[in-house]
Amino acid sequence: MKSTEFTDTKGTYAAVQFDQDTKNNLQEFVVNNNIPDPLNTDDIHSTLLYSRNYLPNYEPLENLDYKATPDKFEVWESPPNAFKDDITYCLVLLLNCTELEERFDTLMDEHPATYDYDEYKPHISLAYDVGEDFDIKDLNINEINDLHIVNEYSEDLDLN
Repeated sequence: MKSTEFTDTKGTYAAVQFDQDTKNNLQEFVVNNNIPDPLNTDDIHSTLLYSRNYLPNYEPLENLDYKATPDKFEVWESPPNAFKDDITYCLVLLLNCTELEERFDTLMDEHPATYDYDEYKPHISLAYDVGEDFDIKDLNINEINDLHIVNEYSEDLDLN
């Protein structure tokens, strides 16, 4: 993604991908726990940046060897947006990963990036809508192995 100009109509999205063993382990977890509306195995990722400013000089890193450990589950309310008309309830797995936190800080320092939240919380969305009454108390974090991050990728955000 190379460009020499900033625009008002696009931003930059960056995320990390996990190795196949990690994705398979997470897919097995959601199936075994009957989690509604899970992500497809190939769509499992962790957001690194969601910048409303376009970052023409950002270059995704490849061949990473980051290890993340599962921290806890939370259900996050997601308001209506350009992709959906209703409130949804996302099941997320919060991660402990110093490398992701440091990479986020570095990118925010080195680029004119924006971020919509008060703090960066590394996480994986396991399902985009588990429903308002989904109870996480029966989910066992120990069923999830270490998570292996292998590369970054980016996409332009269409802000229209």
